[in-house]
Amino acid sequence: MVNISERYLSPDLNKKNRATDPEWSSHKQPRDAQLAIDKIKQLPRRSKVGDVGYDALSIVVVDMPNDGMPVELVENPPAPRQGEIYHYDTMIARLSGIYATRFKDLA
Repeated sequence: MVNISERYLSPDLNKKNRATDPEWSSHKQPRDAQLAIDKIKQLPRRSKVGDVGYDALSIVVVDMPNDGMPVELVENPPAPRQGEIYHYDTMIARLSGIYATRFKDLA
């Protein structure tokens, strides 16, 4: 999950002063979110059992300042679009196919 919020209220930075004098983290968006997404894309995905990596991987982008306001799902770039390899639906379909094949004898 990648947060594209320009300001973030970190729980770690605000253990003592959140209510009276909160310390906000600022981010250059969408650049910082894209940097995080690019790093996630470097994680290995495996193509067969025994390979190193993840069976499936998804990137979900949210806008969440962590200030009590509702979290917004971001569906526009830099978030993966429907049908792209890192989109959540694609990850679920990949995982479903892999597990249906790998564990077919358990039914």
